[in-house]
Amino acid sequence: MTKQQYIILIQKPNEQTIMKIRSAYKLHPVIEYECNSSSYLKDHMIKIHDCLFLTLTDIPLTGSLSTPASLKIILMKGIMFLLYDEKLHCLEEIFVKTMKFNIFTDQSTTTSETEIAYRKSETALTNYKKRFTVKLDLVEFYELTDLEEVLYKLLHVMFMRIEELVSEMDNEVKICNEFATELSTTERIDFVLRVHIAKKTLINARNYVDTKSHLLPELIETNFLTKTFNQYLNSMGLNMKKLTEKIDSSRRLLKSSENVHDAIVEGKLSDTSERSNDLVKVFSSMTTIFLPLYLLAGFFGMNVRIPYQCDEYQDLTAFIVMCACSVVYLIIVIVLFRYKGWI
Repeated sequence: MTKQQYIILIQKPNEQTIMKIRSAYKLHPVIEYECNSSSYLKDHMIKIHDCLFLTLTDIPLTGSLSTPASLKIILMKGIMFLLYDEKLHCLEEIFVKTMKFNIFTDQSTTTSETEIAYRKSETALTNYKKRFTVKLDLVEFYELTDLEEVLYKLLHVMFMRIEELVSEMDNEVKICNEFATELSTTERIDFVLRVHIAKKTLINARNYVDTKSHLLPELIETNFLTKTFNQYLNSMGLNMKKLTEKIDSSRRLLKSSENVHDAIVEGKLSDTSERSNDLVKVFSSMTTIFLPLYLLAGFFGMNVRIPYQCDEYQDLTAFIVMCACSVVYLIIVIVLFRYKGWI
């Protein structure tokens, strides 16, 4: 007869609760330290004697990749503890949607129920599971124990979720790449924001996948789990590697789109600057040409008689000389500026 196995979920465990678990099952003190640790952003594992401790990061139901939360697992023969502070996506998919089990309770466990949970008698565990222990009834896996099915399902749901997010970002990157050359001035701000969000998500996704990719070989090397389960982990490791390559490809494409956009913006700014420079050249040339003429006209205007003045004696020689000098100066300056390419 197959021995019954249990999985116990504890939401927002306190230090006293964790200490009772350790004392009841004679676990190493480092397990208690790890359970109380707030290392949310790094997947890791510890194997001590007949106990396997895992910390897995996942996406909260009300959060995103930028704010991951941790699921802490204590795995022993015949029993698994799942400790979590927030409502996680993997727990929602497996225990709520698939198994129709209400695990997200707003009320904390009472003292008496908590004490019952950590006794080793099977009667106490059976009574305790009425509220806090999930009866294992998942899709049958080949030659896996019930607890291994749960652990694999948790990892698989986490992988499927991150794969979905990466696919969404990959489509977003392709859209950005397609429209990078066809943006109006008002659309450029939206483009920059979308690129920023995509880059941030892809970086978080890469970190998320990397930590799990490094964890899978460690799990296989522990020899704590069955050989069949290790085969599942090898398959998941290959899928993680493919997902990493997809993330890197999306990041390169996004960088290319960003470079194209920057080059177009730089080109338009350069064109605008050149037009402005041309206008400045024209106005500077006009100023350079006409300012001396104003000075010359002002100097002669005080002493030179102009035609049609009502004087008895009119000598227009000085006036003609002044006009001739001004015209010659104007011609010389224009020819010089044309030769230099300034106008």
